[in-house]
Amino acid sequence: MTGSQISSILSYISVFFAPVFVPLIVLIAGNDYSRPHALRALLSHLLPTIMILAAGFWAYLTNGAYMYSNSFWLFFSLVAIVQIAIMILNVLWALRVASDHQE
Repeated sequence: MTGSQISSILSYISVFFAPVFVPLIVLIAGNDYSRPHALRALLSHLLPTIMILAAGFWAYLTNGAYMYSNSFWLFFSLVAIVQIAIMILNVLWALRVASDHQE
């Protein structure tokens, strides 16, 4: 396994410990092999992050009253489902990179 594969795998599995930061670092410092993987990981990590920030901003604008509504819990459930799906996808993408035989 090459260093490029390891950095690509770290980009994907960083969803568990440092989403956004690790793919961003690999995107900046990586090579031609790891950059597309880092970009895919970064975009997949940004979606739930943006959704969570939007929910927090919405709660801030409504002075917390939004948190007691059904729409908040529906949106929160949607964010949780999206996050779980993205975690599964990132693990699958990491396994695909790990099984790729690069010369």
